[in-house]
Amino acid sequence: MQVKFTIPESLAEIKLRDYQKFVDLKSEDEIFVRQKMIQYFCNVPLLAVTNMPRKEFIAISSHLLNLTKERPKLKPMVTLNGVEYGFIPDLDNSLSLGEFIDIEQFMTEWKNFHKLMTVLYRPITSKKGGKYLIEDYDSINMDYSVMLNVDMETVFGAVFFFKTLSEQLLAITPKYLQNLLRTNKQAMEVLEKNGVGISTFIQLLEEACSKLTMLLPYHLEQPSYS
Repeated sequence: MQVKFTIPESLAEIKLRDYQKFVDLKSEDEIFVRQKMIQYFCNVPLLAVTNMPRKEFIAISSHLLNLTKERPKLKPMVTLNGVEYGFIPDLDNSLSLGEFIDIEQFMTEWKNFHKLMTVLYRPITSKKGGKYLIEDYDSINMDYSVMLNVDMETVFGAVFFFKTLSEQLLAITPKYLQNLLRTNKQAMEVLEKNGVGISTFIQLLEEACSKLTMLLPYHLEQPSYS
C-alpha cells in the first residue's frame, strides 16, 4: 500500500521538534539514519520508508540532508499559533546578563534548542514601522513548549547570527562585569560573604569566557552523516 506524504522543499517546512529527534540519533548506520530522517522530516511511517524504491529513497534523503546544510539569514519576527514573536531587539546592546547566561546554557545541546529559541524570540508587545518591543525576560514563567514547533529556517538563522555575536560578547563580557561589580555594592557584599574577592571572581570569569569561546563552534556543529 502506497502512502502519500509531503517532502519539505526548504528548512521552513521542518519543525524544530522533528530536527531534535534527528540529531538525537545515536546509530552509525547510514541507511537507518536516512530512513529516520525521512520519517521525521516528512512525517511518514517508518514502514513506508522501508518499502520505498531504493532510487527514490536515496534522492529524498539526499535532498533533506542538503537542506540541513543551508545557512539562512536571521528572521526578526515569526508567527506561531497566531502569536507574533520577535527576536531580541538590539541584541548587542540590550542583552541582559540573565538572558546571556541562559542562552549560553541552552545552546550547548540541540535537545534544549526550543528553550534557546524561547529566550531569543518572545511575544511582541508593540510594533511601529520596522521596530518592535517584546515581553520582558522572565526565566521562571517561560513556556518552552511553544518553540518546539518553530521552523528550522528561523532556528538556523538565529543560531548563526547569534554565533557571530556571541564570539564578540564573550570577548568583552569580563571587562564589562568587572566594571559593573566595582560599582555595585550589593554584588560586592555577596562575593565577600561567600569568601570570593573581586580579583578571584574576575579571573574565574575570564577563564570561563575563554573556554566558552573555544566551545562555541562545537556547540553549533551539525550532524555530519555521509
